Amino acid sequence: MFNKVIGMLEAIKLEGVESNVESIEMMDVPFIDEFISKFIYREQPYTLEETRSLLPYFETLQEVAEWAVWDTDYRGARSRILSFKNRFDSLVKALHVADKYGLEVQMSY
Repeated sequence: MFNKVIGMLEAIKLEGVESNVESIEMMDVPFIDEFISKFIYREQPYTLEETRSLLPYFETLQEVAEWAVWDTDYRGARSRILSFKNRFDSLVKALHVADKYGLEVQMSY
């Protein structure tokens, strides 16, 4: 939306109006890839202590991902969010099982 407004303003080009605003570079949601590599497919298994401390935060993020899928208008982002949500849901389920039975969890590709 921000980039669309900038494009419209640049098309008008009013005399005497100066601005240093620049369009936002649209990347393919890199923070999702970073989160997946750090928290889902990480090298060390989740310890029971980590599981118990992270589960409430992960459950909140799971809820946010649920509505974010349908809240975005950008199709490319929606497919990326759905892919993330599916992997993340698997992790949260595994962490619940680990918490219940006192296990360590490690996700694989």
